[in-house]
Amino acid sequence: PTSPQSRTTRSPVTDIGRIGAKVDKDLTMQKRSIHSYAWIRAWTPEAAEYVAPKAAAKGFNHVVIPMRDHATILPAEIDRIFSANNM
Repeated sequence: PTSPQSRTTRSPVTDIGRIGAKVDKDLTMQKRSIHSYAWIRAWTPEAAEYVAPKAAAKGFNHVVIPMRDHATILPAEIDRIFSANNM
């Protein structure tokens, strides 16, 4: 058990997992990320067209892009696609 004093200094975000924790911070403004591999097996420029709308529809603000093959990382294309999906 924690002392009442230490409870008042804890962040609501870190308290989420505690049973009965009160969350008084608006979590709707939190940035949420998901890895692109949740939907695809390998990153390609075409995969961005598939992943971005799916992630946005689920409420994610960011998609983690694996940096394994640098030839498939096209920043301008990624920006265009993600911007079109308000990400």
